[in-house]
Amino acid sequence: MDSTKETSYERKSIVTSFINTLPDKTKRWIFLTSLLALVQDKKDVDENDLELIKHLNDVFKITAQPRACLFSMKIKNFIWKDIPKTIQLDNEEVNITDLAKRDLSKKEIETVGEFIKSIIPSWLKYDNDESVMNDVQLLMEQMKPAI
Repeated sequence: MDSTKETSYERKSIVTSFINTLPDKTKRWIFLTSLLALVQDKKDVDENDLELIKHLNDVFKITAQPRACLFSMKIKNFIWKDIPKTIQLDNEEVNITDLAKRDLSKKEIETVGEFIKSIIPSWLKYDNDESVMNDVQLLMEQMKPAI
């Protein structure tokens, strides 16, 4: 084995080991904030997003330091890079990045929860499937557009 492959393998192993040691609470806030940035199609994440994160934190009680959530929002494309980009909602293909713009019905929110639960990166899984589903559904309800 040449040294380049060995170094790459070692690096991947170290990252995997680190990720596997993250507590569920940390995985949960990474999951929620990166998913929020994804479904809202956030191009730029900065200090202006702190109010949004603080609102999310009021609902989910995910961190004592809302500013820390900016990082996971910034790397959303890395976290969610291997997922399908669309979801089937009531016989319509909907882009994941358009979900926050829609007024989703309760049934559609449940469908989104099932979908996200099925595609969550394995390293980001926390608690159990029911917790993930409940969190996704609550997140989607929090983003209902004002009418």
